[in-house]
Order: sequence, then C-alpha cells, then structure tokens
Amino acid sequence: MKNFGMNYGILFSAWGVGAFVLVRVSEMIKVQTGSFATPFVAAGVLLLIGAVFAFSLRPQKVAVEAEAPAAAYDEEDLAVQKAD
Repeated sequence: MKNFGMNYGILFSAWGVGAFVLVRVSEMIKVQTGSFATPFVAAGVLLLIGAVFAFSLRPQKVAVEAEAPAAAYDEEDLAVQKAD
C-alpha cells in the first residue's frame, strides 16, 4: 500500500501511451500489409512476451520450516483478569 499511488499512476500512464502509440503503429502496419492479421499477431506476440516477463519476475517461493514460538506463555498470562 505504500507505493500504491505511484504504481497506479505509472500503470495508467503506460496504458495511455500504449493506446496512443500502438494504435498508430497498428494502422501503419495495416496500410502496408492490407489486413489487420499482421498487427493482431504482433500484439499477441507482445502480450505473450509480457506474460513471460511477469511470471519470470515473481519472487520464488521458499519453503520455511515452522518454528516453535520463542517465548512460551503461562496460563496466567492468557487468563482474563476481572475488575475488582
């Protein structure tokens, strides 16, 4: 939550730039090739590359053995105290 605002701003800025730039690039490729098949495949390849990056950057799960608590509590510590 500490970096939520910054991450949110960066994410939506990237979407805005991507929407502006990639629509233009897609239209240029469509004009050169005559169909939307090539830009569609290019977008799919870029999405797959992004997915591979996202999964490869995840932190690796490390098995941690459960340890006994360092300080044991007495029954007196856990008892509810009544007001006199």
